[in-house]
Amino acid sequence: MANKIALYRQFNSEMAMESSLNISEPEFSFLKDGTVTSLKTGNADRKNQYYLDDVDEGWDVTQDDLRVERTVTFSDVSRLFGADGLLGTEGEIGIAAHVYSQTSGYQDNIPFGKFNVTQKFGEFRFRKAFEPAFLKGSIKVEIYLYVSKLGQEGPFFADIIGAKLGMISSFEIIVDGDGAVFPIVEVDKPGNPLWALVVVPGVDFATDQFSADNARLELNKKHPMFKQLAEAKTRIANYLMIEILANAMTQLIFMGKEELDTLSSEDLIQGSLASAINYWIETFELEIDNFSETNSQLRLQLEETVAGE
Repeated sequence: MANKIALYRQFNSEMAMESSLNISEPEFSFLKDGTVTSLKTGNADRKNQYYLDDVDEGWDVTQDDLRVERTVTFSDVSRLFGADGLLGTEGEIGIAAHVYSQTSGYQDNIPFGKFNVTQKFGEFRFRKAFEPAFLKGSIKVEIYLYVSKLGQEGPFFADIIGAKLGMISSFEIIVDGDGAVFPIVEVDKPGNPLWALVVVPGVDFATDQFSADNARLELNKKHPMFKQLAEAKTRIANYLMIEILANAMTQLIFMGKEELDTLSSEDLIQGSLASAINYWIETFELEIDNFSETNSQLRLQLEETVAGE
């Protein structure tokens, strides 16, 4: 797809100052047992990413909805109209959010306000609710201005309704982390081993998501040891699971190692297999020159994690 350059005026930092633009921090909440509970994520990192995979309020992406809100205010929206503004004085500007997620297979544009030159103060609140188990990986929100109604013609004014007049804010919500969750499924396979790592043929570690559709650890319910592994609440069962998980993670690391070596940190796609592998390597400080050594390091690290819980 060819890049397009807008030949009309776009919202800029000077206009943000003149109109006194203010954007609140995103607010996250969920509804449980009739009560709306706020989620505290702390301040966003330098990439405007908000991590919800380790919040303390008991929110579960697979069982709870997620409500996202953000408020945009202008002290004087009239400064965005006229000769030095975005539109002629008879025009109308809309504000909307582009919400999209490659990992969840979702995209939408959500208008949530309009204003014209006769207004002064403008407050607009973006709201979006996601159903339980809908979100996977991450989702991005870009808030932008667009032409809602054309004004007088001008050499630097957009002349098409719906034309974007510039993005004013963007942020990303991380709901599954980079690789803290290994997809595990239970299968019925009589005569097969207790567990198996399944990686779909042709999967692209650089771009495909780390989900059960692409790579997963299968636990065989028909194996005679399955109940002792899955249902027993013993230390032996926990450590057997650690052995299985460490072996599966080591296999996946070495399957994707060659692909990972060609990528820089900027190339890593959030939620991808390569991103998960990179997360393990950095988190557990793994040496990945030797399969056996990597496997040993992982087992020790996972044992310490379990012992500390």
